[in-house]
Amino acid sequence: MKRSSKNRLMPRHGDLFPDATLFHRIARAVCRAGVLPRKELYEAWETARRVRRRFRGGRVVDLACGHGLLAQIMLILDQTSPLALAVDTHIPKSAGTLLAAMSET
Repeated sequence: MKRSSKNRLMPRHGDLFPDATLFHRIARAVCRAGVLPRKELYEAWETARRVRRRFRGGRVVDLACGHGLLAQIMLILDQTSPLALAVDTHIPKSAGTLLAAMSET
């Protein structure tokens, strides 16, 4: 499995993430939503982990957020952040689908 693939993760790809780890749970939610490329999942996860190692608490601001996955992951990784502000000039219509899948998980 190429992590840099631009192919969209779909519900059938959920089996690629069988573990009970936080990353795999998030990945299965992204697969259920069926709106993001695999590459974006791995980029958002790695960015969130690296940023949270250096900064804790406070508001999360995600500029040029696209679907807002990075902001959602950052809130999950650090419960001391009260909220996230995700801003983009054009929010995709499928962002709500991803939010619903993440919220359900």
